[in-house]
Amino acid sequence: MKKILIISTILVGFLTQSCSKFLNTEPEDFIAPETYYKTESDLNTALTGVYDILGASGLYRRNLSFELSITTDEGFNRASTGVLPCFYNHDAADPIVLACWTSCYQGIERANLLLANIDKADASQASKEVIRGQALFLRAYYYFILVTNWGDVPLKLAPAGSLSEISTKKFPAAEIYDQIIADMTTAEGLVKDITEYNFGGRVSKSAVRGILAKVCLHAAGRLNDPSKYELSLQWSDKLIKSNLHSLNPDYKQIFINYLQDKYDIKESIWEAEFSGNNIGTSVNEAENYVSAFGVNNADLNPVGYMQGLVLSTAKFYNAFSNDDLRRDWIISTYTYVGNRGTSTSNYPSNNKWRYIAKYRRDYQTLTPKAQYLGSTNFPLLRYADVLLMYAEASNEVNGAPNQEALEALNRVRRRAVGVDVNTPNVSVDVPAGTSKADFLTLVQNERFKELAFEGIRKMDLMRWGIFLQVMADEVTDVNQNGVTSGPAWPGKVIVASRFSAASERHLLLPIPQSELSLNKDFGGQNPNW
Repeated sequence: MKKILIISTILVGFLTQSCSKFLNTEPEDFIAPETYYKTESDLNTALTGVYDILGASGLYRRNLSFELSITTDEGFNRASTGVLPCFYNHDAADPIVLACWTSCYQGIERANLLLANIDKADASQASKEVIRGQALFLRAYYYFILVTNWGDVPLKLAPAGSLSEISTKKFPAAEIYDQIIADMTTAEGLVKDITEYNFGGRVSKSAVRGILAKVCLHAAGRLNDPSKYELSLQWSDKLIKSNLHSLNPDYKQIFINYLQDKYDIKESIWEAEFSGNNIGTSVNEAENYVSAFGVNNADLNPVGYMQGLVLSTAKFYNAFSNDDLRRDWIISTYTYVGNRGTSTSNYPSNNKWRYIAKYRRDYQTLTPKAQYLGSTNFPLLRYADVLLMYAEASNEVNGAPNQEALEALNRVRRRAVGVDVNTPNVSVDVPAGTSKADFLTLVQNERFKELAFEGIRKMDLMRWGIFLQVMADEVTDVNQNGVTSGPAWPGKVIVASRFSAASERHLLLPIPQSELSLNKDFGGQNPNW
């Protein structure tokens, strides 16, 4: 049964005091921190507000799950015109960029308010510590989004003192990463095991360990700090050795579970939660990413409306062997017939530029279906990701893959072709004696396939330092191997432009222009913007 997020109507996260310069009385619809945070219930309501930002449009409701995570060698937005981050033609005034930035700092402010007032509440110390751990982690996670997308950013560890405090300088990315790691490390000792929740919407020890492994990999790559590989290895190893997690034997079932509001904490360790679709339910925190993916179809019920905005690249299709069961789940083998179709027609075998089918609305069980909105949780951390991070970090630390690193990678490879994940298989497994460089390439390719369209690929390419080369290679592939026609194919010139537009400036997002205009001490725009 899906855990419903009850979103508080009390605005505790945006202001800390009234505008006394203009008004001498407290607003009747505002509860200030000094009159709130009295009970454990108050703390949990405030904590829900910190979680709530994960589901904002600026984050996983839409922008991080879709707008800011596509166009890479996985796939591209097929629209023929527009000014969008995924077209790499946006500027510092882009509203999608601003929404992500603003949402992160809203989440940070909410966390700071809670952390600053938590000890005032009449609640057990044990309860306070669990709440404190979640708030610390979430604040750090919002900073992780900021530092990976923008680099140097303002670091705020206390709530705003007044409305006049709007000028905050940016801190070096290395200091941001250090703060993230410190806060998450503290949180790991405070939060509960995932088995005490039995669903993936709350921050558990497993979630903290896995995200810490990810943070350290990004720090290692983006900061050129090899010492962080050792730390990443420690955290992924600790998660694996908890023996609480395992791979779902059926890859496609992972995503059917998301679509049907089911939890599988063995595989899916942390999820951004969504509820309702704005039709006939009292609680609605709906997502807007599933309808953007999917096979283009105007049918609303029973199949579900899908825009089909993304096509896979031929490179992505060709990355899979014919016996890899993931390919025909992630990449569609069919199109819908007619404007409101329920019947399908198979893709021609020579067309490898296809719709994405990883998130299929026909599996959604919440009915009636809304045109754009649904209740499908977004995966933030899966066990397969942890295994691949472990394999990568171990390879870096040891100078070559040891048996444990090989086994971590091989489990993911075995699941992909439908054999038992725990039984060695010479036809599937990477053999002992593989070099460090070759093993890294194999891990990179496995992440490419396993984690496609989960908002991970672009940031992986960035931390490996190969984003621009990969994008340039895609231009060549489009020009040499692009089809002449096909469902929703906009033509070689348009598709090639999606990749050729990427340049040095896109290694970071631009600081929102409104932030620079208000914040005179910020420290300047990101390079090349």
